[in-house]
Amino acid sequence: MKNRILNSRSTTREQLRRRQGSRSIRERVLIVCEGAKTERLYLEAVVAHLRLTSADVVVAADCPSAPRHVVEHAKKLVVQEGPPSQGGYDFVYCVFDRDTHHSYNSARDQIIALNKSRKFFAKSIEAIYSIPCFEYWFLLHFVYKRSPLVDSNGNSCGEVAVRELMKINTFENYRKSICPAHIAALIENIDRAKSNSIRASRDAVRTGEANPSTNMHILITKLESIAPPKKP
Repeated sequence: MKNRILNSRSTTREQLRRRQGSRSIRERVLIVCEGAKTERLYLEAVVAHLRLTSADVVVAADCPSAPRHVVEHAKKLVVQEGPPSQGGYDFVYCVFDRDTHHSYNSARDQIIALNKSRKFFAKSIEAIYSIPCFEYWFLLHFVYKRSPLVDSNGNSCGEVAVRELMKINTFENYRKSICPAHIAALIENIDRAKSNSIRASRDAVRTGEANPSTNMHILITKLESIAPPKKP
C-alpha cells in the first residue's frame, strides 16, 4: 500500500512537471461568457482558427446570463484550478454585454476587487464588454459605426444592434445565433474588427459616450499573442 501511495505521488509530480514544462511557452487563458451559444461558438472558432487548444484556452459559458454571474463563475473556476504554478489559469477574461443588465457596474467592481486580492490565483482578470451587446462587435467586422444604438420603436438597444447586423450580407437571417457561414465571414474579417474596435474605444474615451463601443480587441490580441506561429 505504501509503495502504491508513493508511486501515485511520484506520478502526480511528474504530470505536473510535464504540464508546467509544456506551458512555459504559452500562458493559459480562461474565458467566461454569458452567451451559451453565440459568444461561445464564436470564441471557440477563434481559438481553433489560431490553432490553440483546450490546454491553452478554456471557453466556459455554463452560467446564468448576467455580468455578475459571469464574474462569480470565473472566480469559482479559477479556485478549482489553483495557481498558475500548479497548472491554473494565468489570465481570465469575463465577456458580457452592457445591454439592460443591472449588474454591469457591480460586475466591473468585482473584477477590480479580484485584481487587488492576494487570494485570487490568476495573474489578472479583465472585463471584456460590448455596449450595448456582442452583436456590435460582430458589426465591426464589416463596418465602423459610432452612432448610438438606443431603444427605438419598441425595440431594445440590443435588438436595434441586431437589426444593424442583419443589414450585412450573409447575416440577413441572423437571430441571436450564428451558423458556419456567419463564423467564416467573421473570422475572415477579424483584423478589421480589431482595428474598428480600437478606433471606437478611443473615440468613446474622447467623447465620453460609450454607446456603442467594445474592448473585444483586447481579448483577441491576447489570444493571438499566445498562439503558435503561423505556418509558412
